[in-house]
Amino acid sequence: MAGTLYEFDPVTHVTTGYIGQPGKRVFYLQAFKGREVITLIVEKQQVEALAYYVEEFLTELKEKHPALPEASPDYDPHQMALNSRWIRPSGSGNWAWVMMPTATCS
Repeated sequence: MAGTLYEFDPVTHVTTGYIGQPGKRVFYLQAFKGREVITLIVEKQQVEALAYYVEEFLTELKEKHPALPEASPDYDPHQMALNSRWIRPSGSGNWAWVMMPTATCS
């Protein structure tokens, strides 16, 4: 299946969120590189799995590299909120979305 590859290396930040009422929510993942942004529609379970594995990765990273500095205490809720400018229905009434290729880190 041919697709489009979006290169966000390095990514500035990643955020997830949802729009809608319980039972009718649509979940999103957004990745930013500077002013570039990609918005993906994802399943709730994918957001849960992403959070779990990021936490596991950070724990493992700290164990392997104890000299790494602690994470920044600066938290900007506005930066981490979904950017709704990039969430729009397409003209056909369907939600526009793209698929992000999977990558394996070792």
